[in-house]
Amino acid sequence: MWAYYYLAQHYDYYENSDLALRYIEKAIQHTPTLIELFMSKAKILKHAGEFDEAADVMDEARELDTADRYINSKSAKYHLRANRIEIATTVCGKFTRVSLMEPDL
Repeated sequence: MWAYYYLAQHYDYYENSDLALRYIEKAIQHTPTLIELFMSKAKILKHAGEFDEAADVMDEARELDTADRYINSKSAKYHLRANRIEIATTVCGKFTRVSLMEPDL
């Protein structure tokens, strides 16, 4: 699985998105619960210019660990890149809260 992961990164670095996606898919098939694989796939899709699909895949990674703020922020960033402002706002809202204190006037 890790060999597939590193091959995907290698081919992504050399801008061969087709091979990179093929290897990352093999890694995901082997271990479908590893968040880093989905994040890598989203990055490959982003480099290929597939912003909508990259946002969807990053959202899959976010759903694997809903308590991880880093992945949540990455998901929001990918949604913004795909021009999905409302979804990005909703994703950001999962880790923000309204202050109960009113400012002094």
